Amino acid sequence: MAEFSQPTLGLLRRILEGMQPDDAIIPYEIRRFWKDKLFDFGFPPRVIDIAATYDFRWGDIIPDLFLGKFGPQNQHFSDALSASSCEHTLRQLLALALRQGHDQTSINRLRESLRRDGFDLSATPSGVDSSGPSEPAQIPSTAGKQAVAETERTTTLNSDAANVGSPGKESILVLISHSSKDAPLAEALINLLRSGLGLLASQIRCSSVDGYRLPAGVNTGDKLRKEIRSAKVLIGLLTPNSLSSTYVLFELGARWGAELFMVPLLAGIKPEEMHGPHSVLNALSCETEAQLIQLVENIGAELNVSPQSAASYMKEVRAVKELAKPVRPTSVSHVKEQEEMVFEESVYWRRKNGEREGPYCPVCYDDKDKVIHLIAGATTGTYHCGACRNAFSTAEYDPNPGRRRPFSSR
Repeated sequence: MAEFSQPTLGLLRRILEGMQPDDAIIPYEIRRFWKDKLFDFGFPPRVIDIAATYDFRWGDIIPDLFLGKFGPQNQHFSDALSASSCEHTLRQLLALALRQGHDQTSINRLRESLRRDGFDLSATPSGVDSSGPSEPAQIPSTAGKQAVAETERTTTLNSDAANVGSPGKESILVLISHSSKDAPLAEALINLLRSGLGLLASQIRCSSVDGYRLPAGVNTGDKLRKEIRSAKVLIGLLTPNSLSSTYVLFELGARWGAELFMVPLLAGIKPEEMHGPHSVLNALSCETEAQLIQLVENIGAELNVSPQSAASYMKEVRAVKELAKPVRPTSVSHVKEQEEMVFEESVYWRRKNGEREGPYCPVCYDDKDKVIHLIAGATTGTYHCGACRNAFSTAEYDPNPGRRRPFSSR
């Protein structure tokens, strides 16, 4: 009796993964593609629905089919397909890969691997019809099953490592501009977007929340400037804290100046408290459930993604609403200190007895609530911060200095 070998199952997985379009970035698009593909090829609706609970991760589906425990996630042993149905589904996947796979080299290798496994592929032009190879496969022993599952997991990890940084799938779709003091609210907003729209962590940038921060070692200013323009959606989380953050206002101004889509989202402030360019945009409030649902729907429309049923993410909506209630300036001493700090010439200065003293780092002051004196550079008007390593220049800096005249005592 012929049986599927580890190389055969590994090749099947790679061919199926290669069939997925490169522009299918978000989970909704991936599910829609595979649902249509499997339905058109004649897979039973129940099989398609179960595969959708795996998010069509073929590295997990194929071993479970082979082991005969393919069922809704977390319910494998209570509602799984029968062993014969699992085998039939595996045969259908082989037929799909052989007929519609994109990589002809891998398809030829799969044909050869099936022949080595003992299957006769000469019966039909495609080699395997929708019922699978002409000779039925036997389910191997428990030890063989475990070996195949381990091989599939290892192959999946190797494939994932090779695909790190592939274009398109790592692009930022949503950027959340916010004050670091509002990190808990920003994190709740991320959970809402992921639950309502099915976004991946790699598609959201939120610099104060673990898992969504900027990559290590990049130039913070340059990276943010690029993402402010490249992200499809920018959410300006406007709170008493962010309205006093120069960097948040710079980010919103840059987005507004580029005439790109952005949503002001209010928490702890009223629309009439907004000033500057973003005051002309229609704002939504974190303090109203209906407006948070509208936020999900509006962003979904901009990303061309159909949102989930509102009932499925109401828990996340209420979490954002609750966290938005107590949003107030985080420190009275900071507010008092702000009255003495003046932002001029792209840096902060401290006002003392009517005189200006400084300059101080705007990044450390706005984002970390620290007053760090800048270090003067070799050229007049240039400074750098010893804490965050950012460089700044004031009005004294002359990028094109004239030629110095020789000293003359006259």
